[in-house]
Amino acid sequence: MTDTTSRATRRRRAPSLEPEERRAAIIAATLPLLLERGVSVTTQQIARAAGVAEGTIFSVFPDKHSLVHATVLSSFEPTPIVAAIAAIDPNPDLRDRLSAVIRVIADQLVATEPLVAALRTQSVPAEVREPFLAEVARYRQRLVAAVAEVVEPDRDTLRRPPTMVAQLVVAMVFATTRGTFGLGDALDTDEIATLLLDGLLVREQAHDPTPAPTPTLDPARQPPRSTKRARR
Repeated sequence: MTDTTSRATRRRRAPSLEPEERRAAIIAATLPLLLERGVSVTTQQIARAAGVAEGTIFSVFPDKHSLVHATVLSSFEPTPIVAAIAAIDPNPDLRDRLSAVIRVIADQLVATEPLVAALRTQSVPAEVREPFLAEVARYRQRLVAAVAEVVEPDRDTLRRPPTMVAQLVVAMVFATTRGTFGLGDALDTDEIATLLLDGLLVREQAHDPTPAPTPTLDPARQPPRSTKRARR
């Protein structure tokens, strides 16, 4: 191979991608950088990681804010977590299955927390915020549906329908894992399952459904019957 051919080979560009493919590739390159550096990551660093010119980023994203939001949203794509929940062993009892579900959700929330934290530091224009929130709502709907499938076999033992139970599970995990309500240390998965299934009251003794016997008078203590006839 001649030097001229070698230089031409080095200058040859990789095949061009469709806009959606290019968008996905840039998001994939941005995700680990955003986890590592937060919003301080530069588009130059992202371009280098993606193997593209910096201007290529702005051919598929209007600005860095849009890229950051798209990257965070990609981490909430529900297919992997829904598949993980569906793969939970259906044989254990509800308490163990629920703990397994909570663990799957909590692990994802912990992994994506740096992304959410990065998002909070940015001012979000309405044209980006509203589609983003709509996608997050769809994510939660699919997550709730997946949890409800796990709960469904025990429908008859629950005071509320499986979908409502699933909504409570997801809400509780989000609140306790992310510290949304300032709860301090996160509850572990078994504690969350126990709170949802048993509530907060201490059960000192099980309720005995057997009715108490009807009290009877001691014959020896009953007042003597009157022997007088009632006057007519």
